[in-house]
Amino acid sequence: MGSAQHLKNRFGRGYQIEMKVKHPTDTDTDVLSTARTMLECLDMLGDDLEEAELLRVAGDTSIPNLDQAKELCDVTNDCLSKLITIDNPKGYSIYKLASEGVLTVEELTGFCVEELRVKALVDFMEDSYESAILRERQDSKVRFEISSDGLSISSVFGNIEKHKEELMMEDYGVSQTSLEQVFNGFASVAEKEKENTMD
Repeated sequence: MGSAQHLKNRFGRGYQIEMKVKHPTDTDTDVLSTARTMLECLDMLGDDLEEAELLRVAGDTSIPNLDQAKELCDVTNDCLSKLITIDNPKGYSIYKLASEGVLTVEELTGFCVEELRVKALVDFMEDSYESAILRERQDSKVRFEISSDGLSISSVFGNIEKHKEELMMEDYGVSQTSLEQVFNGFASVAEKEKENTMD
């Protein structure tokens, strides 16, 4: 069959890029501006509220119901409210809290900010590389696959490093497709073929 490198070169699909966005913190400007926007929509924002007081109010302010939570999400970005469903693993916890009337502005802010950070990362990869395919997402981590045709690994590193701060990235890695990923690709194809046959 050949060496491990031969198998990766022959059956691998280019580069794997794993990235993780920073977890939102109270001092992040996008967290503060999102919390301020939501509190303004709820008429809970006093004049010249300082950061510490703003976050205290956000933590103490409950969102009365699911519809209100979705409306507040739409104020920050209209694609986010679609995630807050019983069937969506990303938005299920927010759905459950909002349905029970125990969701706070602080919790909704954290959810919205993290989702917008991941969305910015996905948009960046799709705009930067035509061949980019989102292979996996787990919370704030994503894994992309891009073609290596005419693309050096150093240029990929350089592009990501140049945009790392603006994309709020905590860490990232670029590598060739691993043997495990090659095997998983074959296994996935075999599983699909098996599903299409009659026993």
